[in-house]
Amino acid sequence: MSQNKLTVVIVKNKTLLSSIRDYFYQRLYFEPGMDYELGWRVDGPVYCEDEEDLHTVLKQLKSNFAMVIQEGNFFYEHLHNNFILPLIKSGDLDKYSLIGHILDRKERYYQLHKQCFIINLDHWNKVGAPDFNSSEHQTFIDVRRSESNFHDDYTPHWIEADNGMNDYKKCKTGAKVIGALLKEKFKVRPFNQYERILKTFVYYFKEEQVSHLLTSSYVTDNSYYYPKATSKKNKKFKKNPEQFISVANGLQSLQTISNCYESIKEISFYDISMPALIFTELLLNHYHFDDYVEFVKEFDTKYNGEKFTTLPIHNNTYQDLLGDIDMSEYIPIIKHIKDNVKVNYYVGDITRTSIIENLDKPTAIYISNSFHYSHSLIRKSELDYYESKIDQQCKIKYINIETMR
Repeated sequence: MSQNKLTVVIVKNKTLLSSIRDYFYQRLYFEPGMDYELGWRVDGPVYCEDEEDLHTVLKQLKSNFAMVIQEGNFFYEHLHNNFILPLIKSGDLDKYSLIGHILDRKERYYQLHKQCFIINLDHWNKVGAPDFNSSEHQTFIDVRRSESNFHDDYTPHWIEADNGMNDYKKCKTGAKVIGALLKEKFKVRPFNQYERILKTFVYYFKEEQVSHLLTSSYVTDNSYYYPKATSKKNKKFKKNPEQFISVANGLQSLQTISNCYESIKEISFYDISMPALIFTELLLNHYHFDDYVEFVKEFDTKYNGEKFTTLPIHNNTYQDLLGDIDMSEYIPIIKHIKDNVKVNYYVGDITRTSIIENLDKPTAIYISNSFHYSHSLIRKSELDYYESKIDQQCKIKYINIETMR
């Protein structure tokens, strides 16, 4: 039996928030492997740094098929076992040359949405390997389509080649690929309803990215974010670290470095709460130093963050709850970080000792209540071991590591 090979290709989404990008890669459950019984091998991922380079990346593959996934496409289950393997077993990868989100753009022909698709590379090469970019003017074969749609009137349940050719102007992405395959009698189909519900794409603008993710089942109900400083004590680091590692605690995290932020060259936020990571990233990158109360209110209402807030907003106004915050303490810190500091956002447990073992420069670590947080699985008894690892790293690397809870 001849073996088919499918390569997973991941395309960079340059507009994706850094915190969501990290979550995308953490949630992508995929291991390359071979299925001897079915005669298929799935490998990758291969990375495409720019959408414009996709044609070149696909031409270089030594595979029969490619599954193209853009960053920000979240699969609810294991990518291979629950998405790719059912397609192989159904025989649809043998039957169809292109499977994806096929959109009817009327006078602009049909579009292949770049978020995710599977293409038969042998068939694509046979029709001249057309590129995926939009184009100004093309002549394509006519298309018959279902009268029904998945949702809006541009999402047909099926399409097929019709008779005749027509001219189209300002064609959307993937039109040349769809048109060339259909013209040569190769079959194209949209993702079916089952395949659609197995994944979620968060798209391109920050509002829709956050809103899509926070309303999905990927974010658990016991995830929270903190729009106010959480400590009644005015905790601040006393030394001058080059690196700051912290939970994503918004204003509270910034408060701890208010005396030393100018020495910091890199910040890494670790948190098990996606709303906390996202809010902190928006605060540092998209807060415009105007009305903080409105900034928080917008996150809750426009970005769907209300479900995850720690504020008792049902019985109070945002002004009542946040109006006493003096942002003059935080704005210089935010401006400095925005202009001078590399910031990383990581989904995960800040108390992992591997973080400590990689430290090689003066560092401040703010772990807040991580060892006593009721929704984590961290054991309280491990705090002593964690602190002993910090002492050990200080001696090994001859560096200062200042911690705060």
